[in-house]
Amino acid sequence: MSDIIFVLVPLYYSHIEVANTQYKSFQASTLQPDLPLACLHHSPLTTPQPTPPLSQAPTGSPTSPQRHGKPRHTPDGLDSSRRSNHPRRRQALLPHSHWAPPQGGGSENEARMTALARRVLSGVVTVPAVHAVVHTPNGDAILMDYVQGVPLSTIWSGLSALQRATVKQKLCDVLCAMRRSSFGYAGRPGRRPYVLLFEFGVAVHDFCADVQMWNESRARAVSKNVGDARRVGSLREKQFELVTAARFVLTHGDLSDRNILVNPDTLDIIGVLDWEYANVVSSYFEYIAARFSGGHRPYWRAELLEVLEKVLERECGEARVEEELARWKALVDVERYAQGYDDDCAWTFETDNLGTPICG
Repeated sequence: MSDIIFVLVPLYYSHIEVANTQYKSFQASTLQPDLPLACLHHSPLTTPQPTPPLSQAPTGSPTSPQRHGKPRHTPDGLDSSRRSNHPRRRQALLPHSHWAPPQGGGSENEARMTALARRVLSGVVTVPAVHAVVHTPNGDAILMDYVQGVPLSTIWSGLSALQRATVKQKLCDVLCAMRRSSFGYAGRPGRRPYVLLFEFGVAVHDFCADVQMWNESRARAVSKNVGDARRVGSLREKQFELVTAARFVLTHGDLSDRNILVNPDTLDIIGVLDWEYANVVSSYFEYIAARFSGGHRPYWRAELLEVLEKVLERECGEARVEEELARWKALVDVERYAQGYDDDCAWTFETDNLGTPICG
């Protein structure tokens, strides 16, 4: 197999039956209709780096503390608490010259978003090249390139304060590069809906062609989850007041330190994994996802929020950063109810009832 990345929007398949396993391999297509506006004139994709032989591909993943609370059910049928604790078992991260039955699960939507992320972040950081969506009796999976590196979560505790600051600066660089590409819609390529991960499950929302449709989409989510009509009206008004012009950008949605691969010697960020819950949505939504994620370890949530505030400062400058951050935080109060949380979900607040910081 060559080093060409196959990008599908829409997807076209060829089928191969092997021991009750159905491989849907990517055929060359074009991402042009769904490229971000700033990507239409990007240079061609860089050639992928050589990958190690199959014998060197990872067979497991680092362990992490079990998530507490009720397991979440994801669209591919997996318990997402297990998904987060074993981020690399869901996908077959294989060298591009080898094929094998995958472990874990995956989805065609994740394949699409991974392909889009790879295009947007070309030349910035490695996103695995996707070669096939595989259907097996035990569920779906994705065949993609193996990316060398170690999860940031495995080395963070051993880093000095200066080293951590270095990694956070490099993560800020990656996120700024990812957000420079603007899209003309909110959703997923091919006019597909956007999918939000939250503590109690997932929610699917209609594709939005403009900011008006985006605000209506978030207002409908509030109405669905809030029984008090007066509160619904107040939150709806706040949504439309705070979002008058939206810039739609690629948003990862689950920037756990488990999903960030680094070179342990240089501390360079060399890869970003797990694009299952990535979307093209309004630019404040990466901050929303970080504030609400119960799957992030508390220390990492605080670090990620700090990085996102630095991203915002770069984007709007020191003169406007406080004003814009206040707007993001006000939108957190809308999204708290749009995503089915309430006043008892303490981790979604910055401080507790006594004023003690909870996050950020």
